[in-house]
Amino acid sequence: MRRITAHRTAAVWGSSALVDRLGADTTPALPDAACTRVDPEVFFPDQDNPAAVAAARGVCLVCPVHAQCLEVFGDLPYGVVAGLTASERRARRHPHVPPAA
Repeated sequence: MRRITAHRTAAVWGSSALVDRLGADTTPALPDAACTRVDPEVFFPDQDNPAAVAAARGVCLVCPVHAQCLEVFGDLPYGVVAGLTASERRARRHPHVPPAA
């Protein structure tokens, strides 16, 4: 997993509480990310709640740094990143391994 700086994570996710949750350390800045203007908890929905996952995806859909977000945060083991859930990101990295339920 990429390491993310606490300062950068707080700026991207808008909450220092998530810095601890992400286990932060080093990364490039994504100041134009759409998620900087949204409650960061939106990106950690209950996976059994399709409406909550859709809300997170909706923010990602209009984000101007969608591709960079996937590059920088795509290794996170949980949450919605660049419109993809953790299991969807795992499936993209390892297509021969079915996503965890």
